[in-house]
Amino acid sequence: MTEHLISQGSALYKGVSAFEPYINELHKRYESEDFIDWPTIVLATTLQTTCISLFKLLPAREFGNEPLDKRSIASIVRNVVDTHDVIDMLVNEQDSERFNLHRDIMGLYLSSRINKVQSEILPEKAQEIYKHTKQWYWERIKNSELYEKSMDRLKSGEALFYQSRRQRLSNACGKHADFVSGVLADLSTYVHSIPPSIWISDASNMYSDNESNRNTVAVWLRISNFYFAQSMKAVVDFSDMETSEAMAEFMAHHEYVFSE
Repeated sequence: MTEHLISQGSALYKGVSAFEPYINELHKRYESEDFIDWPTIVLATTLQTTCISLFKLLPAREFGNEPLDKRSIASIVRNVVDTHDVIDMLVNEQDSERFNLHRDIMGLYLSSRINKVQSEILPEKAQEIYKHTKQWYWERIKNSELYEKSMDRLKSGEALFYQSRRQRLSNACGKHADFVSGVLADLSTYVHSIPPSIWISDASNMYSDNESNRNTVAVWLRISNFYFAQSMKAVVDFSDMETSEAMAEFMAHHEYVFSE
């Protein structure tokens, strides 16, 4: 690997290794009913498995003839960012009223998705309760003292966020938000069925395992590691577990997207 990719790949591995004992402990605590907040457990486990998949996609240390699968890496990095945004919304909210509001938004979203899947795939087995819970959650959201007009986009049950991506980027990345926004926009183009970023590349270079592509992936990994660390902190704080030395080191190293 190039120097930058070695550094970020090693950091990702350390993050995954540090978080694994916490995932196991969360599941044990859930089984013993010491910690029953299943959204936190599901999201934390999803994050961990996503980061493991990301690590497995990284190229070998030495350059080889195998293609560098930038499309898959781009897709997974975007998933890490999106999972962080859900964790930040559903787990990392300090205000109790807004925390409850966000859980109602989750209920609306899940009820809507379950109803849609059941009614269109197994209509004869569709459960009526999800039609009613969808409306019930929406009424709770609408009547909340924290209700704002931007929440109207949630009524269909097709979305979870009422804040724009720009707002979420600013909240997470601070002064680095503009740069990260540009990188995420580039990542998105790799996920398209006709990827614009690949079309404007040299045909012989677009999937090559070369220094230029590795340096690009290293930047993606730095951003992914930042979001991984911030999500970790939210989960550990919310579940009231002690922070290990390895995890503290990882989180401290990724307190900001890039060096301040």
